[in-house]
Amino acid sequence: EGLEMQDLCDRMRLGDKECSKALNELKKEEKIEKKTIQGKEIWRTKKDQSLREFLQGTYSLSALTLDEETGEIRSTTSAVMALMSREFFAEMYSTTSEIGYEDKYVGLVKEIGRRMALRLTERYLKTLEIKQDHYLVHLEKIINAFKYFCMTGWGKVAEFMPEEGGVLVRLSNTFESSAIVKYCPEKAKRPVCGILLGRLTGLFVGFTGQKFEGEELKCRALGSACCEFRIRLKK
Repeated sequence: EGLEMQDLCDRMRLGDKECSKALNELKKEEKIEKKTIQGKEIWRTKKDQSLREFLQGTYSLSALTLDEETGEIRSTTSAVMALMSREFFAEMYSTTSEIGYEDKYVGLVKEIGRRMALRLTERYLKTLEIKQDHYLVHLEKIINAFKYFCMTGWGKVAEFMPEEGGVLVRLSNTFESSAIVKYCPEKAKRPVCGILLGRLTGLFVGFTGQKFEGEELKCRALGSACCEFRIRLKK
């Protein structure tokens, strides 16, 4: 699998010169390669172990068990978990909104999501035996890691679109927004998906070592058809 250079330029929204320079630099570092296939020059990554396979093998949530002695729910990796309903989540949001802490709440859960992602990426990098690098080099791993998190009940990724200096991500549904829409839509005055936004931003920072900033542009809690995040390098 791979893409021609013009396709890559279009997807990343980069000019021909800027795109060509980036590709040649990555080629020199032996992180990507150019192959001639059926008369076409195709760029592709030198694939390492799939992060998706690693995550699914190590953090499978397909089997949960209840420890009757302690009352704890454990995954197949013995991680202790708790199941949270949308109603409970909405009540937390509603309560903080009523006491005037809505802005602080979203900022707090965003930072929690970011820090959790940073800790996890340390483990991913160590297990996969890779180092921090440019986000385009690790973009597939970042996407897979975020999609895996969403698969645990946090949302459904619809589109993941590279753009200059970052990505635009659309989710057709999220746990956070659906909770607010269902139980307290009148409380939402701003985008509410702080945990997901923090998680995605933290993955970019963790896999690259660079500073990124994240913003939720659209939110289903405010009436949009999807939740839309933009993650970009800080200038």
